[in-house]
Amino acid sequence: MFSIGDKVKIIDDGATYSAYEELARRLRAKRWRIVGRHHATGECGVITNIGRHSGNRTEFVALVDMGDEEILIGTRGIILTKKSMAKPKKVNFLLKYDLIEDPIEEFETMKQVEDRIKELLEMEDYLDKETIMIYEVKSVKRAKIKTVIEYQ
Repeated sequence: MFSIGDKVKIIDDGATYSAYEELARRLRAKRWRIVGRHHATGECGVITNIGRHSGNRTEFVALVDMGDEEILIGTRGIILTKKSMAKPKKVNFLLKYDLIEDPIEEFETMKQVEDRIKELLEMEDYLDKETIMIYEVKSVKRAKIKTVIEYQ
């Protein structure tokens, strides 16, 4: 699985999404354009966000910074060239809401959660306001799956 900050190379330029505005908004794209510049197989970029494809529960789409703009590309269309060495952010809050699917986003501060809710409210057509849930994370347990689940 890919992580934010990973450097990737396009191996299938047919996996790009040039008209997926709802996902671009959900992934907080800032420099993505409908029908932007065509990025060819072999070009490299950095993953800035990842989300589940709304029509497919098993496929993920990456928002990749290509330098001049951001692109959306299915993860099947990229390969890892360098793993991110960034320290994972501390997750204190989870935000869950209904759009076409049920995304869950991670935040470090309540201010970040509030700012994201304000962004979501601007997408009134998509958002079911009755389903917004904020979870405060008190602890996280890692599980190792063997024949028995072991918590660490």
